[in-house]
Amino acid sequence: MTGVRHRVLGASDVSATTVRRSRRPGGRAPHRRIEHDVQQRAEGLPIYQDNPRQLSDFTYSQGYQHALNAHSLASGYGFNRGTVIYFAVDYDATRDEIDAAIVPYFHGVAAGLAYNGRRYVHGVYGSRNVCTVVSRQTGARYSFVSGMSWGFSGNLGFPIPANWSFNQIKEFKVTNGSDTFDLDRDVVSGIDPGQSSVNQPSGPADGFIDYVQRLYDHAVAYPGEGDPNQLVMEYIRHEAYGGGDWDFLIGSYNSEFVDYADGKGMSVMTDFTDPYTAYELGAEHLMASANGHYVSWMPSNPRSVNAGDVAGWGGDLLTPSTSTGAGPRTSTPTAAPSCS
Repeated sequence: MTGVRHRVLGASDVSATTVRRSRRPGGRAPHRRIEHDVQQRAEGLPIYQDNPRQLSDFTYSQGYQHALNAHSLASGYGFNRGTVIYFAVDYDATRDEIDAAIVPYFHGVAAGLAYNGRRYVHGVYGSRNVCTVVSRQTGARYSFVSGMSWGFSGNLGFPIPANWSFNQIKEFKVTNGSDTFDLDRDVVSGIDPGQSSVNQPSGPADGFIDYVQRLYDHAVAYPGEGDPNQLVMEYIRHEAYGGGDWDFLIGSYNSEFVDYADGKGMSVMTDFTDPYTAYELGAEHLMASANGHYVSWMPSNPRSVNAGDVAGWGGDLLTPSTSTGAGPRTSTPTAAPSCS
C-alpha cells in the first residue's frame, strides 16, 4: 500500500497537489503518518503498488491476491468504507497487453474486493489509455493518470479519461533533514476528494439511511391518512417525479404530508453515495421506481411487465435517449414516464 499525502497548491476549479509515494514493493505508510495527516485536515488516498512493472506481473489471480492484500492493509490503516483504492499499472502497456492481461488483472481486483464485502472500491493508476480501457471494461471508479510519463505510448494521442481524478505532471526530490524523498505534483479534478478521516464506523450511504428513518418516523406520527412507507416514497419523489403522467401511472403524492414534513424541517435528499461502487445515485429516481412497484398490481406471471416496470427500467428504455441523463426529469416525457 502506498501512503499518500497531499496539500492544495492551486485554487479555483483545478488545483495542484503534492503527493508522496512509496515505490517499494508492498511499501507501507506508517499508521502514525496517515493519522497525523487527517488530524491536520489533510486528505489522504491509497494507491496499491506491488511492483507491477511488466506484463507478466498482471494476471487475474495476481489481481485477486492484490485486492485481498489491499483490503487488509487499507482496513488496518483505518480507511473508511467506500474509499477508492488506486491499483497501479506502472509501465507502458500497449492496447494488446491491456486487453490480454491488464483487464483480466482488474477483473481479479474487483473479485477480490467483492470477496471482502466491497468495503473498498477499485480505481486505476496508469497511462491515459490504460485508465480509459480499464475503467470502461472493469468499472474502475476513478483514474489516477500517470501524465508525467510523457514518453508512454498510452499517453500519446489519447484523451484524458472522463473519470480522471488526479493527473501526475511532475516529480521532484525534497530533503527534510536526513530524509530525502520524491514528491509528485498532480492536477486535481475534484471528483475524488480523498479521505479526511479514518476509522469512521459509518458508510457513505448511512446519512441517507438516517434521513429515510427520520422521514419514516414523521410519516408514522403524521395525523392524516396514508401508508407510512408510501408517504416516504412520495415525499422523496414528489419534486422530480410528481404530477402529469406520473399521477396517472403511480398515483398523485400526498401534498398534505409534504407540507407536514416540510414543517418538521425535512427536505428532499436528491442523491447519495453507493457504498459498493462509490457512484452517486439518484434518490428521487430510486423512490419513484420503488413507489411504482409498491402500488402496482402484481401479475400472476412473474415474467410479465406491469406499471411498476414502466416506472423504472421499462420507462428508461421507452424514453428517447435525448431525455435521459443523471438528473431528474422536469418535463413530461414524450413516450412514457421514466426514472432516468
